[in-house]
Amino acid sequence: ASNGYYINEVYWFEYEPIEWRILDPDTGLVFCETIIDSQPFNNVVTSANTSSMTEYYTGDNYSNFYEDSSLREWLNNDFYNVAFNENEKAIIEESTIENTSHYSQYSYEPTVDKVFPLSIYEATNVNYGFYDDYNSSPDVDSSKQTNSSDYAKSQGYYTSGNVILRTGIYRASETAIIDKFGHVTRLNDGEVWNTYNGVRPA
Repeated sequence: ASNGYYINEVYWFEYEPIEWRILDPDTGLVFCETIIDSQPFNNVVTSANTSSMTEYYTGDNYSNFYEDSSLREWLNNDFYNVAFNENEKAIIEESTIENTSHYSQYSYEPTVDKVFPLSIYEATNVNYGFYDDYNSSPDVDSSKQTNSSDYAKSQGYYTSGNVILRTGIYRASETAIIDKFGHVTRLNDGEVWNTYNGVRPA
């Protein structure tokens, strides 16, 4: 059992209002206060060996390619249709979001989405209340730690886990994450197939 939940058991969960933190009142950018689910960045990944390393793909693109990710599909379909009523959907605008990276081979073209994970650059923006660092030695700051829903725990989220970001980093199999201390990092926990990382939509 993980987090007290067992396979082949039935559990009931109470729907509660989603709390949103306003990051930018001018653009309307908001960020979910809670880890609401546990999803992989990509649930279909293939590998190919090259002379120097193993590369990971989803279709014809690297597996950390946000546009083709199963997380993007889930956020803009399953989550969007369950979380919002018709009146709420009518006021959620489409956003053109950047998908660039420190690593040029994993920098991708912008996408147009209604719901999305934050990028590495948004998650290190001090104006949004985040740390402005990346891969530094983390300090424990309880105010930066994120609570998770019971439902997320039942789906496999580790209570000491991380939050998925949409930015590809370092290897084709990884994206950046926000770790349990509130810092953006990689820490080898951002593999796209992991199901123990949490989802906080924006």
